[in-house]
Amino acid sequence: MKNAAIAKKTVELVTTGRLHYYDELRAEFPEGISDLLDIPGVGPKIAIRLGSELGIQSVDDLEAAVRDGRVATMPRLGDKVAENILRQIQAMRTKERRIPIGEARRGAPGLV
Repeated sequence: MKNAAIAKKTVELVTTGRLHYYDELRAEFPEGISDLLDIPGVGPKIAIRLGSELGIQSVDDLEAAVRDGRVATMPRLGDKVAENILRQIQAMRTKERRIPIGEARRGAPGLV
């Protein structure tokens, strides 16, 4: 049974370039949830709760919700989790501004 289902999905994917089952699964999750999963400490369960209970769709939305206290008031989260999420968002944004050493070394002679 499993092999037939896998074969059917494989044929669909190869012939159409899409997989209906995958599209259905993605539709179950609020938009932007995958971006929240990039934040250390925010797993699938928390990300889904943030999306469904607070309407959070982006990292910016999450940061605003932490800062205005909405995340801390959610059951089973609290102040510590909210503070950790904010710290991780800030660390993630700092990391985005950094230039990898390999790139920096290539550009450094032009600056000197």
